[in-house]
Parts: sequence; C-alpha cells; structure tokens
Amino acid sequence: VRDMILSLTASESESESDLKSLDDSHNKIYLRSIHYNALGDVKTTCPPQDWRSPPVIDTYNEIIRNLSSSMNISYIDTNFIVGPLWDISEDFCHYRLDKVASAEALYML
Repeated sequence: VRDMILSLTASESESESDLKSLDDSHNKIYLRSIHYNALGDVKTTCPPQDWRSPPVIDTYNEIIRNLSSSMNISYIDTNFIVGPLWDISEDFCHYRLDKVASAEALYML
C-alpha cells in the first residue's frame, strides 16, 4: 500500500518527504476501512478458504489506520456504520441503494 501511495503521488512530489504536504495538494489521497463480509462456508472452514473473516478485517484496518497515520494521510473509518449491519446487503458483501450505503456516503461527504 505504501508503494502504491508513493506511485500515485509521484507526479506531485519528488520524494517521500513531500508526502507530508499531501493534505495541502489538490490531489488528496484517503485510505478507508475495509468492510466485513458475511460468514459462510469458505470463511469458517478449517482451515479457512477465504481470508475475509472479522478478525482478519480488523487487523487489516488497524494496519491501514497505522499506515495512514505514519504517512500523514487521512483515514476514513466507516465501520461504526457498516459493522453492525454487515449482513444487510443482498449478496452479504456490497452495499448498493440501501440505508447502509446512503449513510456511509453521507458520512464520507
């Protein structure tokens, strides 16, 4: 993720030290939390066949939060919206045209 961010900002900055000024540039970069996915046969088998279990998602979100802090990039955490309602979407994964998607979009704006 760090290398991807550096690559995205290459046209704006010449070095890593310029990342400190990302908040002042016209090309803002935000990192955001990863949503939970429904528990199913591939996430609860032993061993799991899918990595997207809640403890793994929480760990990835912590890594992203720490990375954004160390690189002075804004982190948007919407888990307080999506977390309690992770199983409301039709496919248990994507939030489209429902109350969760609307609330998340409103929060991010």
